[in-house]
Amino acid sequence: MTGTLRRRVVINADDLGLSVLVNEGIEEAVRAGVVTSASLMVNTPGFDDAVRRARALGGRLGVGLHFNLTTGRSVAPAAAVPSLLDGEGRFLSLGRLLRRALAGGVRPEEVRREADAQLARLRAAGIVPTHADSHRHVHAFPAMRGALAAAAAAAGVTVIRRPLEPLWARPTGLVGIIKRALVAAAWAVPSRGPRPLPGAASFRGIALLGVPRFQEDLLALLDALPEGSTEVMVHPGKDDSSVVAWDPYIAGRAVELAALLSAPVRERLARGDLVLTRFGAA
Repeated sequence: MTGTLRRRVVINADDLGLSVLVNEGIEEAVRAGVVTSASLMVNTPGFDDAVRRARALGGRLGVGLHFNLTTGRSVAPAAAVPSLLDGEGRFLSLGRLLRRALAGGVRPEEVRREADAQLARLRAAGIVPTHADSHRHVHAFPAMRGALAAAAAAAGVTVIRRPLEPLWARPTGLVGIIKRALVAAAWAVPSRGPRPLPGAASFRGIALLGVPRFQEDLLALLDALPEGSTEVMVHPGKDDSSVVAWDPYIAGRAVELAALLSAPVRERLARGDLVLTRFGAA
């Protein structure tokens, strides 16, 4: 648009690889030209299917690591990462992981081993990651942040999500404000290891998760994006109750997918003042 500042936007779908139906929904959003990037979990039921779809999508989709420490089993041998696991060799729930981390019981060297293993699994599948972030934003916490940054740097991954957004950005529900405040407080605590470098100047999306008027709030968020580049985090997919043991966010994925595929959202993205891109794209 002549005379209008064009803002660059990476619309990133988290949880690729969670299940076949989640993958299917993300692929639909990519083929519709709405989602440009996705973060892939490597120890979840839909991993192989996600890799096949990512290969088929080729240059339409940038794929990164969705580092997971809160569901399923470790990729590294259990004996190498005991501080991350429960008595049955499974990852701890988010609450248990954070309590253990706050008590000093999570060993950063074990987080690094697991991050190395997850990145290696991604590369072994033929995926060259464009970025890294984490499931449930666990890398916001200092015990995990430096270890993931170090593993990513060693693997040649230079972009790591900085999950910080203004407390009062749309949507402004109380739950979203609390989530954003907790993540920001964790991020403010210094961490050993390399300083994570974000792939975009701004980040949005934490408060979008589970909102009752997703389409309305997404449109308002897009209208209010700041100048420069922004990552917008979304969680589209198809309703799949089979993965409830892996992640409790179920029905909201179909709501997000419907909104992303809707005419109002697609028309808004096509207006000309927003340029959809991927991490590392020119």
